[in-house]
Amino acid sequence: TDVIFQQWLRNERANVRLYAVRWIADERIQSLRDDIANLLDGEIPNANYYLQVLSALEWLDGEPKHRRSTLSDGLFVRELKNKARSAELHALALRMVSPNNKFLTLDRLKTYLQADHKSLRLEAIRTLGLQSNPERLDLLLEMAKDPSQSEQIRAQAVSSLAASEKVNNELAELANDQNEVVAQEAKRVRRLLGIESVEEEKKPAASNLAAWNELLSEQGNAEAGRRLFYSAKGARCAVCHQHGGRGGNIGPDLTRIHQSNSREQIIASILQPSREMAPHYQPWKLLTDDGLTRVALRLHKAGDGGKEIYADAEGKQFGLRGEEIELREASEVSIMPSGLEKTVSIAQLRDLVEFLAAGDE
Repeated sequence: TDVIFQQWLRNERANVRLYAVRWIADERIQSLRDDIANLLDGEIPNANYYLQVLSALEWLDGEPKHRRSTLSDGLFVRELKNKARSAELHALALRMVSPNNKFLTLDRLKTYLQADHKSLRLEAIRTLGLQSNPERLDLLLEMAKDPSQSEQIRAQAVSSLAASEKVNNELAELANDQNEVVAQEAKRVRRLLGIESVEEEKKPAASNLAAWNELLSEQGNAEAGRRLFYSAKGARCAVCHQHGGRGGNIGPDLTRIHQSNSREQIIASILQPSREMAPHYQPWKLLTDDGLTRVALRLHKAGDGGKEIYADAEGKQFGLRGEEIELREASEVSIMPSGLEKTVSIAQLRDLVEFLAAGDE
């Protein structure tokens, strides 16, 4: 049997190799562990292939218990430390590591930002923007102002400055930058921070999906939409949602939303978040013994001291003991906030829809 699996693992077709990987992992055939590991030294056709191979390795190396829903940071840090891996694979691994992992120091990210490989530099600036370390702001400003950096790197650095309200002068300077994309991103951040006034736009009601479908039918800028998705101000989608390995894990992963939803369905889910909710993302209205009423999503993980773990609309998690809950009933209102169309422009919404509909990981 091992010989047959080894032949499949050497097959020139990636889907055949993955079929063998899944079978070996499901049957937990540990004698073939090294054969699977060898796949990482060969052709890596896409991110999904890479992640499935790593997932199989983690399962075979771990204890025979339930699989983890996500791969561990340790696995990706090990990949980043492996100098035999290509810059492309390092970029993929960097995307999957929690931004605040202690391995990702400012000095290490600076090294990645100086790499020859474009994807690795881009993942480094995205990671830097999602960190909570206040010292990162100086490096973000440096990258945003540096005309030798690519337009994409500079715009991402500017977008990440939305996390700070202490960069007014720098943003004003960047808003007049010769690069149009960088200047527009700086103006957007200034509006989100309330530094610059928002131009009034006539917008239809969120309930008028036909009007919105027409408004948002034109092609937007997917890269600008990506920046809005992860922005600390404005849409703040990444607080609860993941896309391409980055973001929160409270709401559904939106990486492949384009595969099961049309552009119109994506628009509807943004404008009317309570319109259709999957059963496993059912929010609950909780009345607690301290008189507070909260609407939150139950997270299916163990709490401390027997507590039930919930997450609110801000992505903040909290625990409640069963006896603290006076009343619990299903809520018809999603914890995803409504009214996004009131806080961002039509063009920005178009960009966000383009990003989600494009399926660009």
